[in-house]
Amino acid sequence: EIYHNYFKKFNVETILAGNPAQSENCYNYIQSYLPQIFSAYELLGDDESRDVFCHYIKGRITNKISDYKFAPEQQYWLEGFFPNKGDIVIDGGAYDGGTSTDFAIQGAEVYAFEMDEKNYQNCLERAEKYKFIIENMGLSSEESESGYNSSGAGSIKTNSIIRGGGIAKFIDIDTYVKRKNLSRIDYIKLDIEGSELDCLKGAAKSIVRWKPKMAISAYHRLNDIFTLIQYVHSLRSDYKFAFRHYKIDVHDYLISKEQRDFYISLGIELFIPTQFEAVLYCK
Repeated sequence: EIYHNYFKKFNVETILAGNPAQSENCYNYIQSYLPQIFSAYELLGDDESRDVFCHYIKGRITNKISDYKFAPEQQYWLEGFFPNKGDIVIDGGAYDGGTSTDFAIQGAEVYAFEMDEKNYQNCLERAEKYKFIIENMGLSSEESESGYNSSGAGSIKTNSIIRGGGIAKFIDIDTYVKRKNLSRIDYIKLDIEGSELDCLKGAAKSIVRWKPKMAISAYHRLNDIFTLIQYVHSLRSDYKFAFRHYKIDVHDYLISKEQRDFYISLGIELFIPTQFEAVLYCK
């Protein structure tokens, strides 16, 4: 994917690597859930969101980079949908603390959650410097313990211990709010590798009570494009929704310094277009 813009200069189409059967399965799945997908489309509140949504579905079927439509702003920072100074923020899936840092710099009171012990340790220095709370826990629908697979930014909850992973504690947002005696929740960001819907179920009381703004990753499971928006709408029908798709910024992420230098020498921008990083915004 990182060579897309390089080949684009020569009018060469870039197609994401994958099994052709996956594209067929994706097409058949979308055909099976067209009513739900159309309902999700109808809930989106602006023309740009609906356009990006349609491009996203087309790209998932064809695997062509050119069929996606990517947003220009920084991920999670769509105008009108990001936290303000003084807001109380839940950051689910902190990874290295980057987004938590951005929210804290904005002046928000941030409570970040990272289940992976290695990632948690990497967050500690930033948490101390930028004065946000980092919890070595995952977010889910209820308090529990579970295994996880440790794979950097893609660490994922599992039903058993995977080599390189471990056991993590999980908590639901409603319980955490009560236990920490938080006065409210103003904003929730979730990027937790397919557990977003479970987390929303564990935050239902908080969502109904305070209607926080939210930025929810909507790409880990194919049905995320309709189940997430439908669930949030079922809790509060007065939510407004937007949908955007982002390139992955790899300036300090995923690749080595040697790789970065090589790509820069070729004039390749370090923003990678992929099927990932689709975000559902709620306010």
